[in-house]
Amino acid sequence: MEKQKNTKCILRKLKRNMELSEDFLGNITNKFENILAVIPNDLRKIVVFPTNAESGLYCKIRISKDSKLDESFFTALRERLAKFQLKTLYTTGVCYSKQECYWEGVFEYYKEFPLQKFKRSLENIGSAKDITLDVLKIIE
Repeated sequence: MEKQKNTKCILRKLKRNMELSEDFLGNITNKFENILAVIPNDLRKIVVFPTNAESGLYCKIRISKDSKLDESFFTALRERLAKFQLKTLYTTGVCYSKQECYWEGVFEYYKEFPLQKFKRSLENIGSAKDITLDVLKIIE
């Protein structure tokens, strides 16, 4: 029986000029050129995704009052994401109260992507109130 490999994890003091060990980065840098880090508003975690994309797309959909992150929203959203063939890196949906819900996602993004057409498609989701799209550029 083949021995299962453990998940690689490190614990380091947080420093501004921090380097990660070659053992930790080796598997990533052999397959990917870039990483995309997501730091949610609650600051309780940092999620890092390896990618070969040169940029990313951040998307936030605020949900109209009296609507929820329900199956009809997610069905409509899945249809639109599938149509545009976005590679999903991160998604989350949060309802703070009956008055405030939002969904956000981060995707690999390429120059040829029809950004305005995608935004119009999201605006056609019945419960979508406001759409924010930001193209994320590589920071060297």
